Amino acid sequence: MRWLNRRAWITVAKIGLVLLLAYILYRQLWGGAHWDTFLSFWTAERWQENRMYLLLTLLLMPVNWSVETAKWWVLLRPLYPSPFGKAFVAVLNGISLSLFTPHRIGEYGGRILNYPAEGHAKVIMASLVANFGQLLCLITAGFIGIIFWGRSFFQEFGIVYDVGLYVGGPILVLLWWGFFSIRRFLPWIQRISWPTWLRWIPKTLEHARQFNKTLLVQSAAMAATRFLIYSMQFVCLLVFFGLDVPWHILLNGVFVIYLLQSGLPLPPALGLLTRGELGVLIWQNYEVNPLAILAASIALFIINLAIPALLGLMVIVKTNVTKSLQYEERAD
Repeated sequence: MRWLNRRAWITVAKIGLVLLLAYILYRQLWGGAHWDTFLSFWTAERWQENRMYLLLTLLLMPVNWSVETAKWWVLLRPLYPSPFGKAFVAVLNGISLSLFTPHRIGEYGGRILNYPAEGHAKVIMASLVANFGQLLCLITAGFIGIIFWGRSFFQEFGIVYDVGLYVGGPILVLLWWGFFSIRRFLPWIQRISWPTWLRWIPKTLEHARQFNKTLLVQSAAMAATRFLIYSMQFVCLLVFFGLDVPWHILLNGVFVIYLLQSGLPLPPALGLLTRGELGVLIWQNYEVNPLAILAASIALFIINLAIPALLGLMVIVKTNVTKSLQYEERAD
């Protein structure tokens, strides 16, 4: 009987998840004036002129998430071997749940749904390391973008720009060294006297012993590839919606935008700017319509997040969550 009650609660939770995702998509897309802006650009004549850029963006979407899966899967294999297809479905699940949580924390919960309880810590550990590598790729590309963009924009700030370069560079190198030397830190972590309720942390981190430099290089290379893919998707959509800016300058600006909107501790004035305002600031030497950047951002959200999230939600609805969390075995 308790088993039936548990199944009923999980069914209710799945229905709630569907409704919540529908509400979030409504708020993100149709809940404000942004959707009218998007439609006005969508119906413009450039649909006929630049449609190949939209098609390329759509074709890159499954490539984007396949590379994301590979980046994580290569680290998961030595911990918990599983088929690539199963890992890909887990990534779709993670996309769905990540839309509900700050900093995409729900991604980890979505991925473990495809694996039994004994594999959850391993799934999370592989995801943490893979995502850290992805963040480092974003910071590195953004730092390079800041260097080139800052030569003209930050000249008036003088010493602030110089300090940013000479302090940020060594910090970035140190972070990459830490990523590739993750096993060096494990003995220090084990020496810490963890309270009882936090002892799961060293147990989870212990799985990182399986990540040798070869695996970390492979994961980092795929993270860099994925960053270039979704950056190129944004560039393609910017061109599709009418931005007349050279490609290399567009790409450099996209690197900077991603960095400034990554949630890193940056100057408050920059953190408050929207993508459209950042684009106008970065590409100030060109005639840039901020509404076109907004339209491109909405299109990128639909292609890279909304569509995969709906697919992932379909999988979650069909997933036997009680079996994944090993409730069935305890129901006797």
